[in-house]
Amino acid sequence: MKYLSFFLALLFILSSCGAGSRQTQEEKLQGEKWDAVMANHDIVMPMMGDTRKVGKQLKAFRDNQPEGAAALVTKANQLIADLEKADESMMDWMHGFKKLGELQGTLSHDEILDYLDKEDQTMKKVKELFDTSIANGQSFLKNNQ
Repeated sequence: MKYLSFFLALLFILSSCGAGSRQTQEEKLQGEKWDAVMANHDIVMPMMGDTRKVGKQLKAFRDNQPEGAAALVTKANQLIADLEKADESMMDWMHGFKKLGELQGTLSHDEILDYLDKEDQTMKKVKELFDTSIANGQSFLKNNQ
C-alpha cells in the first residue's frame, strides 16, 4: 500500500508538470505571434509621420493652384483623402486591438492564435494602404511641380 500511495503521488506530480509545460509552450507561441504582429505595427507606426508630411505638401500644392486647375485640385484632394484613410485605418486598428493578457483570460489557445493571425493580416493591409497612399502622393507631387 505504501508503494501504491507513493506511485500515485508521483504520477500526480508528473502529470501536473506536463500540463504546466504545455501551457508554457502555448503561452510562448502566443507571445511569438503577438511579437510578430507588434513588429508589423512598429513598421507602420512611423509611417503616420510620412502621411502627414505628404498630406501637408499636397494641401500646399492644392492651395496654390490657379482657378483653371480643377483636375489637379481634384486629384490632390483624392490623394489627401487616401492618406487620411490610411491614418484612420491605423487608428481604428490600434483602438480595436486587444492586449495578450486580455485574450489569454477569455479565449482558448487556438482562438488566440486565430485572432493574432487575423490581426497580423489586417496590419499588413494597413501597411499596404500606407505604402500606396504615400507613394502615390509623392509621385503626384514630383510629376506636378
